[in-house]
Amino acid sequence: MKVSNGKAFLEVDLMERTCTCKAWQMSGIPCDHACAAIRRMGFDYNLQEKIYSGSMRTLVTHDMPMIDEDGTVRDALGHTYPFLNPPTTKRPPGRPRKRRIESQFM
Repeated sequence: MKVSNGKAFLEVDLMERTCTCKAWQMSGIPCDHACAAIRRMGFDYNLQEKIYSGSMRTLVTHDMPMIDEDGTVRDALGHTYPFLNPPTTKRPPGRPRKRRIESQFM
C-alpha cells in the first residue's frame, strides 16, 4: 500500500512489516506511515497487537563491564582491567588568540 508523507509516496507492506523509510525494520515498531496504513485499511486492535507482539520482547543482555568503587573495570568473566583516566590537559595561560579572516578589500 502506498502512503504519502507530504513529500513522497512510501510503500508499506503490513504482512512483511516493512516500509520504504526503513524505520519499521530498524526499530521493530511500526513507523507513522505504517500506522497510517493500518488505520486506512480499517484493521482492528488484533492486527496491531500481532504487530507489536513480535517487536516488544526483552533485549538480550550482553557482558557489560562493571566499574568497582576503587576504579577497576571488571567484565562478566572476572577479568580485571585498570581504569583509564582521560589525559590531563593544561590550557595555555592568557586569552586565546583570535582567528580573523583578513579582509579582501585592504
